[in-house]
Amino acid sequence: MVINTNSAAQRAANNLNDSQEALGKSLSRLSSGQRIVNPSDDAAGLAVSSRLASQISLLQAARDNVANATSFTQTQDGYLKSVDAALMRMGELAMLAKDPTKSPSDRSLYDAEFQQLKSFIRETVSREQNGTALFDGGQWAVTQDADGNTFNITKPDLSAAVYTDAIEGQSTWKTTIDLWKVTQDGFVINVDMWKDSGGKWHMLDPGGGATKFDKGSFVKTEPILDNPLLNFRFNDSFNNTAVDATGNGHDGTVIGPNPTTDGSGTPNSAYYFDGAGDKITFADTGLPTGNADRTMAAYFRLDNTVGSTDKTIIRYGNIGSGNQSMGLVLRNGELMPTAWGASNEYVIPGNLADGNWHHVAWSLHSGTAKSYIDGTLVDTRSFSPNTVLGSGIIGYNSNPAGEDWLGSIDDINIFDRALTATEINSMMNDDFIDNSFFNDAIATDGLVSVNPTASGNNEDPGATKIPSNSVVTDDPTSADPGATPLTIGTHLKDLASAGTAMGLVQTAAQQAALDRAGLGASQARMESVDAQLTETKHNLTLARSRITDVDVAVEATEFARRQILVQSGTQMLTEANSLPQMALQLLRGLKG
Repeated sequence: MVINTNSAAQRAANNLNDSQEALGKSLSRLSSGQRIVNPSDDAAGLAVSSRLASQISLLQAARDNVANATSFTQTQDGYLKSVDAALMRMGELAMLAKDPTKSPSDRSLYDAEFQQLKSFIRETVSREQNGTALFDGGQWAVTQDADGNTFNITKPDLSAAVYTDAIEGQSTWKTTIDLWKVTQDGFVINVDMWKDSGGKWHMLDPGGGATKFDKGSFVKTEPILDNPLLNFRFNDSFNNTAVDATGNGHDGTVIGPNPTTDGSGTPNSAYYFDGAGDKITFADTGLPTGNADRTMAAYFRLDNTVGSTDKTIIRYGNIGSGNQSMGLVLRNGELMPTAWGASNEYVIPGNLADGNWHHVAWSLHSGTAKSYIDGTLVDTRSFSPNTVLGSGIIGYNSNPAGEDWLGSIDDINIFDRALTATEINSMMNDDFIDNSFFNDAIATDGLVSVNPTASGNNEDPGATKIPSNSVVTDDPTSADPGATPLTIGTHLKDLASAGTAMGLVQTAAQQAALDRAGLGASQARMESVDAQLTETKHNLTLARSRITDVDVAVEATEFARRQILVQSGTQMLTEANSLPQMALQLLRGLKG
């Protein structure tokens, strides 16, 4: 028995502290209704409940968005309902005005109300809700879940032709030339073109009985002009290869030249030749021979003419034999298209060995050669090569030797036809022939200015002729720029106009009914989405409740148990603190 240390009292005090702490937690839970008062109560449960709370919040926001979208469509439908009623009344007025027993003054009375209803519909077109247009025909994205995924609903378009025709009158034009209405999709060419027996298109007559299609002709298949026989873009130059982008089998073999760089060491789609043997060789199979039409073009930068008089850009054919090959060379820095024969070599004045990039193109058509420098025609003359195939080479020549390029070469093209100046400029600027001479496919109600049923242009035998000075409802101005617009607003002032107005109004009323049906379908979908969001939110709320909300019955029972433990612990601590009194009694016995 000791006095200084009362271990029983310490144990009783510890138990009492534990019971008091547990009782305090029960009090906090019962008073707050939360099972997790402090993060330490359930760390994992707190994280899960926080994530669920975030999802619940997002779901509610999504529900708010759906509710707003529903209100938006309801507003649209409210206006459309009025528009529908106005169109029905306009149709009724038009029907009354069609009565031949009505006098002009009667029709004027009908027309007065008709015009007021038109004004009402016209004003409705620009209506907005909270700054958002109601009837512009655009897409309205509606949130459908907590992840922000959306679905689109399309707003009615009161500015569509079906409505504007009823309000403003159907647009018409009076033609000035004969036109033809085609019966199938196709293309309208905007320049004279020729189609050869092999189906290839040309912008210059290639001869051989090619069929000419005049400007404005209708064709069923798009006339493709971007069709080189050889095309080195050197886009993969960093792999030390020279691929012919046409797929015609002219892939080059790179011997020496290195990819140029943009200053940072990154290849920039060109090759640099050191003027001392660097070259790219390629097979010339299938390239133009004899005196056939062709175009040769390239980009280049020549630093200087040191080392040889002539610097070869590209050659192909029986190189070294007189008049049996064709190429582009710079002689003393000036362009020289050459076929290696005294009568077929000529130099075009102008120094191009200035260290700057230049583009050259040389075309041959029916014995006439044209040379272009940086997109500008600089020379035209008669020329008669007799090209015989053999081999192709870039930046180098072995016969005569020493014609080695010192600088960079890029974007080499060879065509089997003579390109126009417009095409050459397009190729110079874009690396390809921009096929911008043609319209997109026209609809079956398209109008063309060249008879598509005539011999040679016979691409649409079923086309219908529309004589000049005809009134048409399809816009003819692309084919007939001088056509005169004749739009007159709908009215009921005479029998014919009343009949026209009634047809347009009935069509608009049908569209209004379809638009209202579309809004109804959208509202039905939004109701389904809202129900789904509500159910999901409900289930997530229950899941979160099971984690965070206190079970009052269970916790009240625990509270009673812990309250008893606190009370009993207090009593036992009192008893434990009285144990040293026994030692005192022993000491008192020693005194007697």
